[in-house]
Amino acid sequence: MSMKFLSRFGCQDRADWLSPRRLAGLLAGIRYSGHTDPEVMYARLTAASRGLTGDGGAAAAHVTRA
Repeated sequence: MSMKFLSRFGCQDRADWLSPRRLAGLLAGIRYSGHTDPEVMYARLTAASRGLTGDGGAAAAHVTRA
């Protein structure tokens, strides 16, 4: 699940697109079987330190995928 998430949301610009509803849909689409509610996961994501945005975020996302 982590690698799928990072490949799709590798930088802050892409992660900012997420909402609790979108995250729930993503998790359902990959058949997430964890016991953590999507609302809780979303709260954790938004409480974390923000990542890079713009060109720096795109470059970091490329490195993460590699």
